[in-house]
Amino acid sequence: MNIVGILVAIAFTAIHFISPDFRVKFFSVRQFTSLIGGISIAYVFFHLIPTARENEAHVSEALSLSGESASNLLYGAMLFGLVTVYILEQMLEKTETKLKKGQTDPNMGIFWAHLGTYTFYNTVTGFLLAEQRFEPGIAPFIYVGVIGLHFLTNDWVLREHFTKKFQHHGRILLGCSVLVGLGLGLVIPFNHLALGILESCVAGGLILNTIRDELPTFQKEGISSFLLGVVLYSSLLLSI
Repeated sequence: MNIVGILVAIAFTAIHFISPDFRVKFFSVRQFTSLIGGISIAYVFFHLIPTARENEAHVSEALSLSGESASNLLYGAMLFGLVTVYILEQMLEKTETKLKKGQTDPNMGIFWAHLGTYTFYNTVTGFLLAEQRFEPGIAPFIYVGVIGLHFLTNDWVLREHFTKKFQHHGRILLGCSVLVGLGLGLVIPFNHLALGILESCVAGGLILNTIRDELPTFQKEGISSFLLGVVLYSSLLLSI
């Protein structure tokens, strides 16, 4: 049994549970939003996209495809995930504008669309932890710090947009989804093909959310914080 992977999953769950107690003390809200935008963009280019590349060999072998065809399949799955999330949110927004006042919470559908994407991604992360092997030393701590910071960023964005819903449902669902994924990974045979395609689909949705919700608008106050987030988080990801 992968004891280190289990401990890492527990740490990720704890991060979600304590995230509501996280407070911004050294930055203004705008600066911190820009810092998060920088972290998120670095995460897309140095983790999500490289992960898709790592799955090419498994897809190529399982489906007897050339490397180029396997790459096209995975990036196509990523594009499919991005387009699906975009269409879903557009449909939700149009539907909610037609609802009469008092019938439902106007942000409920959008909230569950966002939360569902992040929950599925957390489940995949937990599933991968069941098979992941860490180098001896500080590697697990660096991994917890890097990916945990991304989870904290997701929680902060959701809490800013959907405060009450996130407090009541979001953090618990996100935290438990990591452990659910870990449990599934411990009892279900590891299928690199299916997991690689699913991971690419989820990555596409996360890329859309990152660019739309977390990338800051052009403001002087936030440029330095944005660049700081890009440089520091890129360095951390490259050190894993």
